[in-house]
Amino acid sequence: IPTTSISYPLLSEKEAAEFLGISKMTLFRKRKTGNIGFFRVGFRVLYSKEKHLIPYLGQCEQRQ
Repeated sequence: IPTTSISYPLLSEKEAAEFLGISKMTLFRKRKTGNIGFFRVGFRVLYSKEKHLIPYLGQCEQRQ
């Protein structure tokens, strides 16, 4: 088990959905299909802006 410290803030599903401008259900679907990365901490699902959300937005821009 890696013991790297996480020095950047992590967002909840609600916060991540608000940041992306989508519903929590849409975020859930994107996560389940592997379109967006996430961390699982126990039963919680958390997102990093730098590692998960901003790269996802970059992918969306490239598709258009």
